[in-house]
Parts: sequence; structure tokens; C-alpha cells
Amino acid sequence: MAKKLKIKNQAVIEIRNLVKTYYGAAGETQVLRNINFRINKGEFVSIMGPSGSGKSTLMHILGALDVATSGQYILDGTDTKELSEDQLAQIRGEKIGFVFQAFNLLPHKTVLQNVLLPAVYGEVNPQERLAKAKELIHLVKLDERAQHLASQLSGGQQQRVAIARALMMDPAIILADEPTGNLPTDQTDEVLSFFTKLNREQHKTIVIITHEPAVASYSDRTVFLKDGLIIRDGPANKDIHYAEC
Repeated sequence: MAKKLKIKNQAVIEIRNLVKTYYGAAGETQVLRNINFRINKGEFVSIMGPSGSGKSTLMHILGALDVATSGQYILDGTDTKELSEDQLAQIRGEKIGFVFQAFNLLPHKTVLQNVLLPAVYGEVNPQERLAKAKELIHLVKLDERAQHLASQLSGGQQQRVAIARALMMDPAIILADEPTGNLPTDQTDEVLSFFTKLNREQHKTIVIITHEPAVASYSDRTVFLKDGLIIRDGPANKDIHYAEC
């Protein structure tokens, strides 16, 4: 099989004139308004915004969990606009590695079993998936915990398992939704350093949804949302706050 050519500044995510409108008894509410941006392969980007800014809605669209009312979302070369529910589910499994605030591990399964899970659903060869899972557990420095139940781990360790699981299918992007929201302060830096390592050493494309400037400061670029609009898109800076934009 021919290898994909590595193209400089190749877009993994491209959003064009994206609008999301919800309809209800009180009328229509436009949550996202004419959103335009792109994320290139190998970028580390944070998406920030206060409550009600539209960042959660945007996260669901980026994760192929929801679709826009109008506009385009092109994910790793695939226009998602006309995809069916089954096709969206397939692209989620192939292109996106999710890391959630609540970890979403199976508590009574081992670390190894949790990391293996996406490959089981993906019908990967058993020997290949086992070797890959062990490699990823080593990457997040949990070799000695591989046979421990997820429920026996600290919050930081559970999130590292979730990162390993997200990498299992070699996705185009890692999409992390408030990944440090359930962690004590002393474990936050540890987890964020793994995202940095994945970006710097593995050249993974990372997108973090957060409301914390300190978390966003780990990224190279921050997209700020307010009232459904992008109000700033530039270098990450933990000292920049919404009110100043």
C-alpha cells in the first residue's frame, strides 16, 4: 500500500462558514455563527470560551457527534456534510481519539483491557492490537499498572490510560474535552505534559477544549469563542482572558 505523502501545512480540520442553529418552542437560537478556521497536521490547539460561548457545540461537531446547520467541516480530507449516521460513527472511530473529563474507562476492566477496547471494535488482528496496546501503555508510563483495574488508579493515571486508549487506532486528531477538569492540581501538569510529548515527539495533532487559560497555555495556539463567534485566534497565552478580547 502506498504511503500518504506528508504535505507541509496539510489541514486535518477545516471549518468553512459553519453555522449551528437550534430550533425550539421559543424560536431559533444560533449557537455558532459563521465560524472559519483550520488546524494543520501536527498542531497543538486549544479552544476556549466562557459558558454559553458555543465551545461545547463546536466540540461535538469536531468530534462528529453532531452536524452543522450549514457550512462545511472537512476532517482529514473528508467532507462530513453529507455523511450518514453510520458513516459519521465510522469516521469517529477511524479519525478521532477522544479524551474526556470523566475518563470514561470501564472501572472493572484492567488498564490493558481498556486500552485494547477501540481495537476490539475495530477488528484489528489480536496479536497486533496486543502489541500496540502494550506499546501505548509504556508510552504513558504505566507498564507496572497494566493488569490493575481502572478503579484502582488515581485520577491522573486514569487519564493517562484514556490518552493511551485514544491513540489505539492511530487517529488523525486527539480531541480532549476539559481533560484536567476532574484532576487535582498536582496531577494536572503530569497529564498535560503527555499531550505536549505526543505533539512534540509523536507529531500528533491535539485539540483541547478548556475554559482554563493555564491549560490552554500548554498549546501553541488558542481559538477564543464568545457568543458563537471567534473573537481571537493566535498564540496561546495564559495571561489573556476573555474580557480582554
